[in-house]
Amino acid sequence: MLRINQPRNEKAAGGIVAKLRRNGYEAYFAGGWARDFLLGRKANDIDIASSAPPDAVLRLFPNSKAFGAAFGVVQVHRYGRDFEVTTFRSDYSYQDGRHPDKVVFSTAKEDAARRDFTINGLFYDPVENRLIDFVGGREDIRQKIIRAIGDADARFTEDKLRILRAVRFACVLNFTIDEKTWDAVKRFASDILVVSQERIRDELREILCGPDPGRGLDLLLESGLLEQILPEAIQPQNNRRFAEMRTVAACLRKPSFPLSMSALLYQAGDSADIERICRRLKMSRDEIARVVDLLSSREFFSEPEAITKSARTRLAVKHHISEHLEFCRARLKAGGQNMKLYARWLKELGSLRRNPLPPPLIDGNDLIALGCKPGPFFKKILREIEDLQYEGSLTSHQEALRYATERRHKLRNHVNFSKKTG
Repeated sequence: MLRINQPRNEKAAGGIVAKLRRNGYEAYFAGGWARDFLLGRKANDIDIASSAPPDAVLRLFPNSKAFGAAFGVVQVHRYGRDFEVTTFRSDYSYQDGRHPDKVVFSTAKEDAARRDFTINGLFYDPVENRLIDFVGGREDIRQKIIRAIGDADARFTEDKLRILRAVRFACVLNFTIDEKTWDAVKRFASDILVVSQERIRDELREILCGPDPGRGLDLLLESGLLEQILPEAIQPQNNRRFAEMRTVAACLRKPSFPLSMSALLYQAGDSADIERICRRLKMSRDEIARVVDLLSSREFFSEPEAITKSARTRLAVKHHISEHLEFCRARLKAGGQNMKLYARWLKELGSLRRNPLPPPLIDGNDLIALGCKPGPFFKKILREIEDLQYEGSLTSHQEALRYATERRHKLRNHVNFSKKTG
């Protein structure tokens, strides 16, 4: 007999199940919650599977919404939370490799058989406090095995995303993929691009930011999935390069997705190439900017003596400086190098961050007053003056104005000379 101390969301979901049961319907917690409960993991989302058709759920819970009634899904709002109640169903024909063209409402046993892996095919009855297992999921959880329900080829033909999910579950849960399921993953790897880039990105995020990204990359490479979703991370006949990137990724501590991607792409090309790859994966603008910044700044950390004080100051005040430092640490550790360089950067940049930056000596209004027209010159000259201020070469408003005036005259003379000689 299972025993459970119910948090608020589980009590709310249990109340939905109880009401459905009182009205003559079967109802259980489904899939991921039962898996995580058996593993002792925190489960935030609770999905409910029931024999109640959508119209019955809508009638019993007046504040609910027909979230996907054609597929038997109704969203029930209870005690400030939303729960999906899905009618037991069987799926037929997946023409797009992701979504069923037709569903037929069925039994709990048939509903379990349509799911992806045995560990996700479990039901839990919160009313009678019992586990319901039609697919052998409990034993596979005990043995730490990822196994497709029924025929693996059929499961992957239905939904191509399951190919990548097999790797994700293996990494996140530290499970082994069943031999037949693994063979099917490798056979179907080339079909993964049927799936939207957004869904691929989300699975990749879970793998790279999970507890064992190194193993995840190994599985992605061995299965052929990495070649499909991120070919830039590998090159034919260059196993050493992949091994280096894999080691850096594995050395990262609780990385963000941009930091993990930086580890994979730091030899994949210039900033334009990196942006193109990240856009293809539908990463957000902020994430793309962070990847580009991490990769464009990485060389700063190699030779601190060659970096000017102004460059170090700019580096210290970067919003995601902790990611830069972690990237430095992981690359040093992956290469078996002395970690004193990391400790030095940690100390120096920490000291710079504790000292607030001085206000700018001049701004755009000052340049306009000097007769400058807004344009590329503005940004260039303000950057130069700011660097000189950080270096201590310019210390006052008047000194900055004189510098800007001299630079403006030099630039104007250069333009006039070019026109004459042209």
